[in-house]
Amino acid sequence: GSLYLGVSCMEYGQQTSDTFRRQTNLYAHIAKSLDGGTTWTVLPNASSVLKGPLSAPMFIQGDYIYNDQPMADGDTGRSPYVFAYFFYGKAENQSFWNNNDAMILGRTTGAELEQSQWMFFCGSMTNEQWCPDLADAVDIFSYPKMLGENMVTFDAASNRFIFANYGFYRGDTGAPYSWWSPVVEQRRWSQLTVFESPNLWGPYSLVYLEDNWRDVNAGYTPTFPAAWIHGETIGYNIVFQMVHSGFWDDYNFAVQQYTFKVTVV
Repeated sequence: GSLYLGVSCMEYGQQTSDTFRRQTNLYAHIAKSLDGGTTWTVLPNASSVLKGPLSAPMFIQGDYIYNDQPMADGDTGRSPYVFAYFFYGKAENQSFWNNNDAMILGRTTGAELEQSQWMFFCGSMTNEQWCPDLADAVDIFSYPKMLGENMVTFDAASNRFIFANYGFYRGDTGAPYSWWSPVVEQRRWSQLTVFESPNLWGPYSLVYLEDNWRDVNAGYTPTFPAAWIHGETIGYNIVFQMVHSGFWDDYNFAVQQYTFKVTVV
């Protein structure tokens, strides 16, 4: 199968025109691998560049079944679609690395990755609809000024989409606060949240929250690697190992293990 990767060009918060001083995703290319990640091809033409709220495509991880077909890689006999979430600031209509407001869902075929070929979810939780106009897209989930850019993973054992989220906030007031805000002693506070949904388009529910995550190290970019999720069926404990990078001083790559018990209600 094929692998897809969003490659974003960004601008640091002290350089951007964003008044909240968020790290701004300026635009993104998509890279595609046909050999399991050994080699990658970046779509080079101008029409393949994603901009604005689409500047950081986060492709869904895991072997998701869509309409009774495995998730898309364009091969014969498989669903033609690939899916990605896009995290963005609503007022600015722009994607940021940190402290976004909401996320939208897009899909396209493995052969047509240009921005003009994407369709966006424009229905409801009970009515699946896709629209070609980005202006018609509906927010899948919102958490004002507290959404990072997050990888969403499908866990087949629980039949759930899950993602870990990071958001920076002031330690003295609890209000959202950008990583690049000027008060250094307050900008290192990070909140870890975990959300899950039975469907691509939601609804997403909170299952875990941890304030002051990683203490002064301010953890960020957490993700659940699909290959590191263990569990056989609903009702068993499912063990997740979560990776987060970028501690304050030396950009460590670190792993934490979380265990969630999945129950049927």
